[in-house]
Amino acid sequence: MPAVLHSFRFEAVSDAVGMQVFLPDANGKKGELRKEVLLQGGKSFTINEAVDSLWITCGNPVALRISVDGQVVSEAGSLGSVGKVLRDYHFQINP
Repeated sequence: MPAVLHSFRFEAVSDAVGMQVFLPDANGKKGELRKEVLLQGGKSFTINEAVDSLWITCGNPVALRISVDGQVVSEAGSLGSVGKVLRDYHFQINP
């Protein structure tokens, strides 16, 4: 059965957000670096992958909004705290 392609959107809602996005490996652990970016406030990027989870490391995570397939899964302010780096955060979507 082929994997379902999902659209993962990352948006820096108010301030700049530094990010690394990793694909899962065959065992679901943090694998290959897929994207490294510094998003300025108001900017976003999208990754289309046939996976149901990703790993992220993020500077200024309180300014980050994450959407999957057009639905918000993490609103700005819900990840981490001001001045902290969110390391190796793993999120999985429901198929």
